[in-house]
Amino acid sequence: MNETVREYLNGLEFLKPQVSGPMEVIPVRAPGGSLSYLTLSEAMEREVLWMGEVDESGSVPQVRAVNRSCEPVLLIDGEELEGGKQNRVINATVLLPEESETIIPVSCVEQARWSYTSKEFRDPGRVAALNVRLTKTRTVTENLEGMAGHIIDSGPEQTPEERAMEFYRSNQGMVWEEVNRLHRRTGTESGTGAMGDAYRKEEDKLNKFRKPFRPVKDQKGVLVAINGTIAGLEFVSRAEAYMRLHERIIGSYAIEAMLHDRVEHGPLNEGSFIEEIMGADEKSYPSPSYGTDHRYTSDHITGSALTHRGEVVHSVFFSLENDRLPCRAMEMMRSNHHISQNHQ
Repeated sequence: MNETVREYLNGLEFLKPQVSGPMEVIPVRAPGGSLSYLTLSEAMEREVLWMGEVDESGSVPQVRAVNRSCEPVLLIDGEELEGGKQNRVINATVLLPEESETIIPVSCVEQARWSYTSKEFRDPGRVAALNVRLTKTRTVTENLEGMAGHIIDSGPEQTPEERAMEFYRSNQGMVWEEVNRLHRRTGTESGTGAMGDAYRKEEDKLNKFRKPFRPVKDQKGVLVAINGTIAGLEFVSRAEAYMRLHERIIGSYAIEAMLHDRVEHGPLNEGSFIEEIMGADEKSYPSPSYGTDHRYTSDHITGSALTHRGEVVHSVFFSLENDRLPCRAMEMMRSNHHISQNHQ
């Protein structure tokens, strides 16, 4: 494992758990970082970041980001962009260079629209729902692995734009299926298949569910579990940045967790999850922006870490062990009930 990532993982401090229904959140403190950057929300509020389609025609797997700030801007894996010709989510964490223009790899989370609602993307304050994000991350990693030889062969002439367009692609069909599954489970009707419509429908319930998850002093991340099974671990290098990201990260897990019934379980074993991460296969790739994108895979986890100048800027690891069978069984029962009602 990359030594910077290993040292960071070894330095994580897990604090007192917070609980709401079947979801348990352990705030995480982490070693200090010196890199300065803006988050997506900060940059949008200061009007120093413009994000839109790559050109008038647009391209589903990529968007253009123009950073007018004298500071880098951090866009984390799974953050949603609303508007343009269709809503997208960021495929991989990127640290946009100051005063730069960058092509960003994205996935569509609004299947039935390809027409402008705005020329500029907005920040809706969301990160993709857990299973949408997990599927996207896993399939981006698989694509990177499949394209690894091309990365090596392309040499220094290859541009970040070419990497973003070809190598950081997800399996778009699988991402859409997870968005559709979220709609089925939440009973959401969406004319364009927009993931955001599920968040809007569940807004009141979601806000109430995540209320106990309050950020604590110097927090830089979270370990999240659903019914005693760890779902993910995520952290950034700056506490100030995490405070900006807290609500959207928590919402990503909560919109899935609140659909589960609570069951009794034993204490979490965060140590074994860290061991699993450290034992995972690691491959590293040039990021479409600043830094190096490290990818981690094993039979039990998938994840990534962006490092730059000796720091872990952002990292997220998802468990593949989170039991989705009860939810799928419930979904099947609802579907069968709907069919039987229609035939009566």
